[in-house]
Amino acid sequence: MMDKVHPNKAYLEHVAFKVKDIDWHIRFFREVLGMTLRDVDGDQASPRQAWTVGGLQFISDPEFEGPEGRFVHLGVMCEVVDAAIEAAQNFGISHLDQGANWLVLPDGLIVELIPASPGTVQAVLAINPRAEEPQPAVASTGSIAPSPNPPKKPHEHCFDDVALGDEGTTSEVIVTKEMIRAYADLTGDHTPVHVDEEFAKASHFGGIVAHGLFGLSLADGLKTQGTLQFPPGASLGWNWDFLKPIRAGDRLHVKYRIGAMRQTKKPGWGIVNLASELINQNGEVVQKGEHKLMILRRPDAQQEASS
Repeated sequence: MMDKVHPNKAYLEHVAFKVKDIDWHIRFFREVLGMTLRDVDGDQASPRQAWTVGGLQFISDPEFEGPEGRFVHLGVMCEVVDAAIEAAQNFGISHLDQGANWLVLPDGLIVELIPASPGTVQAVLAINPRAEEPQPAVASTGSIAPSPNPPKKPHEHCFDDVALGDEGTTSEVIVTKEMIRAYADLTGDHTPVHVDEEFAKASHFGGIVAHGLFGLSLADGLKTQGTLQFPPGASLGWNWDFLKPIRAGDRLHVKYRIGAMRQTKKPGWGIVNLASELINQNGEVVQKGEHKLMILRRPDAQQEASS
């Protein structure tokens, strides 16, 4: 039976398991399945809890006597938590001592309702996992050759599909020390404020902070998953300001809009300037600027321009 569109949208954010050896599980899911950590609770070397990219939460319990990996609860990211709690109460659902957002269903299943940041649910629900991935056009040496009929995801927009002021937003990512260290290793920038805990604590930052370009890279990557997307094109440059430090534990998302747009002399292409803000969990803009992006025009618009 097809469901009607419901105003209180939600999606599955994580599934929690109790495990005896959390370190083993972290290594297994990272090295075998490529599911890296996105957040930890406690010591990085041996955390109490760990969350992977991919929706798994491991809860360390060395004394646990049940089967390894026993299911604990569902984490559900919810657009309007209060409305969902009220609706659950109308179903006669009770909650745990942890709070009203920890629901116990009649058969014992535990559901944790998690507040979603603005645009998160919309961005996730826009993803069509069955859609074919578009193949980028191959560029000849010295020029960019647009495909005459580029494959396009349902949520991607060509130059002629957008207008000045159109906005997008992204899902949220949690910064970890592991991510900062990985960026330091990747770039070779091991400046002590990024990797040395004691040095960073004694600095004016008061603790480890991410590289400025880490934030720009993160913002650019998040936009490729946002609610306003484009077919593969070409980045022409950034004008970017670093306003506040980014720390491990920060939850970041991006808001962006089309601040300028123009046609180009290259057939089949247009240029948009994306005015973007990287925002933390406190609503503070930690970085902002513009990204100049060359994107494809629709095939019919290409024909009109050439005729």
